[in-house]
Amino acid sequence: MKPAILAGVAACALALSGCSADKVASDINTVNAALTSPKAQQAVANLKAGSAAFVCAISAGAANAAAIEAAINAGRAKPVISSQAVATTQTVYAVSRALCSQLGGVVTGTATVPAN
Repeated sequence: MKPAILAGVAACALALSGCSADKVASDINTVNAALTSPKAQQAVANLKAGSAAFVCAISAGAANAAAIEAAINAGRAKPVISSQAVATTQTVYAVSRALCSQLGGVVTGTATVPAN
């Protein structure tokens, strides 16, 4: 949420609660200062980096699972792993890969399964 929107919401809430205009202005300045402080910015950066690492790891795991599923099912008339399971793995991979790239990460660790 943008600081201006948050400040507006805070101002409305404080005004409805009967606070004075000076108190509302002071509280808005306090909220803005907290949101733009170096500590808050560092916390957001840390959260983004941790989220990217987590989501990108899920994507890499789903890619590896898809490779294993394909290798297990290769050349079989009746697949061992159901098409629903394969579709779920592909969905997890697609969604987590998109989130990973949006967070600035890169999916790594995709594997190939050697044929016997």
